[in-house]
Amino acid sequence: MFMPSDKVKRFFSLLSRSPRLSEGVFFAIFIGTFFSSMAIAENAMEEVTINAHQQTEQTALGLSTIELTDDELLSKQGGTLGDTLANELGVHNASYGPGVGLPVLRGLSGVRVRLSEDGIGAWDASAISPDHATAIEPALAKSIRVLKGPATVLHGNNAVGGTVEVINGRIAEALDNQLLSSVFELRKELHNDHRRDTAIAKLKTEMGKWVFQVDGFTRSAEDMSIPALAIEEQAIEKVFGISNSDNTFGTVLNTDSDTDSGSLALSYVDDDFFIGGSSTIINSEYGIPPGAHTEPADSPGHSHSHPVGDNIVIQSRVRIDLEQERHLFKFGHKISNPSLKDFRLTIGNIKYQHLEFEQDPVTKKFINGTRFINDVFEVKAEINHHLLHRFNTQHSGKMGLQWVDRAFSAENMRTLGGGEDFIPAADQHSLGVFFYDQFPLAIGLLELGGRYEWQEILQRELTAGLLPYNTQFLHEPISYQSYTFSSALSVDVSDQHRLVFGLNSAQRVPEIQELLSLGPHLATRSYDIGLLLFNSQLNDSPPEAERFQGVDLRWEWQGDIGDMSSAVFYTEVDDFIYQKKRTINGLFDTSDNVFRNACVRLEECIAVFDYQQHDATLTGYEWQWTLPPIDVRGGEFQIELFADHVRGRLTGSDDLPRMPPARRGLGVQWGNGLFYSELRYNFVGAQKNIGDNEAQTNAYKLFNAYASYIYHIDGPYHQEMIIFLQMKNLLNEDIRKSTSFLRNFTPEPGREIVFGVRYQF
Repeated sequence: MFMPSDKVKRFFSLLSRSPRLSEGVFFAIFIGTFFSSMAIAENAMEEVTINAHQQTEQTALGLSTIELTDDELLSKQGGTLGDTLANELGVHNASYGPGVGLPVLRGLSGVRVRLSEDGIGAWDASAISPDHATAIEPALAKSIRVLKGPATVLHGNNAVGGTVEVINGRIAEALDNQLLSSVFELRKELHNDHRRDTAIAKLKTEMGKWVFQVDGFTRSAEDMSIPALAIEEQAIEKVFGISNSDNTFGTVLNTDSDTDSGSLALSYVDDDFFIGGSSTIINSEYGIPPGAHTEPADSPGHSHSHPVGDNIVIQSRVRIDLEQERHLFKFGHKISNPSLKDFRLTIGNIKYQHLEFEQDPVTKKFINGTRFINDVFEVKAEINHHLLHRFNTQHSGKMGLQWVDRAFSAENMRTLGGGEDFIPAADQHSLGVFFYDQFPLAIGLLELGGRYEWQEILQRELTAGLLPYNTQFLHEPISYQSYTFSSALSVDVSDQHRLVFGLNSAQRVPEIQELLSLGPHLATRSYDIGLLLFNSQLNDSPPEAERFQGVDLRWEWQGDIGDMSSAVFYTEVDDFIYQKKRTINGLFDTSDNVFRNACVRLEECIAVFDYQQHDATLTGYEWQWTLPPIDVRGGEFQIELFADHVRGRLTGSDDLPRMPPARRGLGVQWGNGLFYSELRYNFVGAQKNIGDNEAQTNAYKLFNAYASYIYHIDGPYHQEMIIFLQMKNLLNEDIRKSTSFLRNFTPEPGREIVFGVRYQF
């Protein structure tokens, strides 16, 4: 189930073709075998609790780590992962309608931010394109972590911008000594007069050393409600050079969604080891906000803005039908050796696909369908150790290797009227070796992390034809070797002051879609041309891996007037990969299949983007001041001030596209153990530092509120009921986020009120 025979054969075939790779693999196996034999030879058993996240928990002492758990996670939980983290310092949300939201860390997202669930990558299509939702569901998370700094080397070369780690804990690693525990939650979300309902259930039982868990959720949402027009017509005219003929007011059509998921897990936990597996299935069907022409059914050619309820017909609408199966296996074993703590093995087999299609709203006929398939096998082996305890008695470290075997394709389905595949089928193989160490010092803490990764991409079929001669391409296999080293030194200057200084040098190799894309992408309204084709048109030089070299400085202060943290960062990026709109023949007419300088009809006009490389810089700051709590009416009252900003620029050229603007705000909290309330006010500035051919976004004010009450229930179990109310955008602002690919076609939701009840024991 987890190691298909054809993938085993492929693995050894790759070893035979790459001597350097085979040397690295067998060296890693030798080291692991050597340390395991040392452990078996020892008789003394060290009392150690296996903890999957023991190392990452300590990184809070170094570069910043954000962690949401328990009540805090409940209060901030949104419909998407990006929405859940959107108010954290240095984190923004790249939304693509209400069904899609990805975290943006210091201006970086997508392929530069690693998303993982219980130690294995998300491996959906969210990194491929901004219109694709991640298959990771925050509603089922026990905790969510955002990692930066040296600890990111544990997760892959695409974690150059950071890692978002979602922990569900389905596979038990320790016993709770509780026969039965459960969580049931219902949410009723009101977007003005539109609704979104969510139901969540978890049940775990322990029978001796066996642990069984089942969980699931379902969410159903209507079209999104907004306080203004859906399409920003001036921005459309700037980008496409054509006026939009119709618009809607008060709602964004085709943004309804239905999502459900179910999971089973079984574990066996002994005193010195655990073993377990889980299977999860998630299905989601959602719409992409329309970027095409709309008109009243009874008045062809009519042109004006239509309020909710007017007789609107979308000539075609883009829908996405997503399905993912995740099968995970975990094994952990304590090691009876003073230098070694435990060994961990995690195996994931992920089968992902989604169908992206247009649907005629009258005939319900599917047209122009594209199926994305991502079939991934990932193995991660780790050893937690104290190998350098003779030099530093408090030293702790982790080392390991990671193997990924991936088969990807984006097939235009001929049965639905599609043409050639805009991303040809390709295989990706990679092997990473990493280490991460912490050295507590008299002056503070030193963190070191390093990673070597080999990767190969093999194209399995011809690209689509490049007009006007319908030329097709089959590129030779391309391989990369990337190196990453990261360090952070925390210095306790005094009892009140701490300085944290970080340096990093990291490489990220291009992804399949960045190399091989060629053709129209339906949902993003773009015609994409990959790096291999773009470079071959110039000088036939192979694309380079991105190299990030950065410095991060943070000052932390604790005093009588509260806790304060200030951080500044600067990063230089060599060969930054981005999409640049063509200035000549920069539009593609999907009706006539020709490149044009101008189009006649907006619904048949998409922009042409080349993947290109250019040096870039990222600079920014983060600031937070939490005042000391004061007693108010039997509870603690606390005030928090914050601000952050990042700017990305191509060296000597334009600004990077879709960068978040400056943000500052105020938060107040009050709680007495049973009742908790929070108000948060954000002022988000206008984004005038825009990328090539982008439109500016206006400033806006975001006012959110949250309140909850915990009711304890007497009984044989520790039972409690949490009643909560979550309110977002109370000012009903017209918000368009500069991080959104679709900001010209749809704003963020209007005023939102969420009522929920959670019962747990």
